[in-house]
Amino acid sequence: MSSLRNLFQSSGYQTFMKKLVLYAVIEIVIGVLFLFMHWPGGKTITIVGVGTLMVWAIFDILEKITMRS
Repeated sequence: MSSLRNLFQSSGYQTFMKKLVLYAVIEIVIGVLFLFMHWPGGKTITIVGVGTLMVWAIFDILEKITMRS
């Protein structure tokens, strides 16, 4: 458990998570733009963006649970 706490408190992890959520939001916005314009690949880009956001959410929840105990 302490190794997870050390990981979650490291500055590299915090920077990575901020970049991960930023990239996820960018992917979702571009995917929605493609969907609105009826360009091919819009669904795929949006699904990848939502999947990336889900990965971020899972790690965020795991971090909150680990830091609470």
